[in-house]
Amino acid sequence: MPRSLIALAMTCSLGCSEYALKGEASEPTAGEEQDSAVDANDSAVDANDSAEPVTESCDGLDNDGDGAVDEGSPDTDGDGTADCLDSEECDGLDNDGDGEIDEGFDADSDGVADCLEVLHTVELRLTTDDIWEGYVDGTLLDKQSGWSQVDSYALSLSTGTHVLAVHGWDVGLSIAGFLAEVSVDGTPVSHTGDGSWRVTSGSEPSGWTAVTHDDSGWAAPVSCADTSPWGAQPSALLDTGSVWVWYEPSGDCRSSASLDDAWFRLTLQLD
Repeated sequence: MPRSLIALAMTCSLGCSEYALKGEASEPTAGEEQDSAVDANDSAVDANDSAEPVTESCDGLDNDGDGAVDEGSPDTDGDGTADCLDSEECDGLDNDGDGEIDEGFDADSDGVADCLEVLHTVELRLTTDDIWEGYVDGTLLDKQSGWSQVDSYALSLSTGTHVLAVHGWDVGLSIAGFLAEVSVDGTPVSHTGDGSWRVTSGSEPSGWTAVTHDDSGWAAPVSCADTSPWGAQPSALLDTGSVWVWYEPSGDCRSSASLDDAWFRLTLQLD
């Protein structure tokens, strides 16, 4: 009981009204108000001290209230957008920080993103004694006969790995040979006889026209030792530096051992 009420009770042991005995609540002193304010401030400080510090998350928000958004979050492509909010674009960069570049942008599944593809003009000129059948990346190109005739094809091939495949065989049972030149964007890159082609003989190898076929066990075609049956023809190819080749290790393109089917492959890596 407040002291004022105790004193009143002692003074008015007799004759005081009920109202006087109960008394009125006294106003707090300035000292009491100051004590209450200090207690409130101490409680607020204690609450702040016990709160967990807010850390920035990669979510497009300013979590820690420092005025910066997603600071410290990875931005692999350096475009100012954190990886967690970035989406992959076809630009040769890892935009979303997942360790992959241009994923989802390779329509022809050749390992080169569509936006980085460059189209090249590949010219194939060839002939075979006697018949040839050719393929480009596993797709039939043409089938022709007549060794003195040079067959020419302008191919539009994009950046990546490509394979020219030619099946040749002799029907005259006298001599067999393959003659070819390949240019990329007007620059010769392959002539038969320079070791760029690969060849095998006998029965048809399974999947031999596909880009992914392993021809590491095939041999380099061998230049034909005796080319007299062909003379200086066809000059359109011989004049480029290409020479008649076949699979026979001895170079005897007229022997009975040379009259089997031959399977040729040329791998092109286009930038």
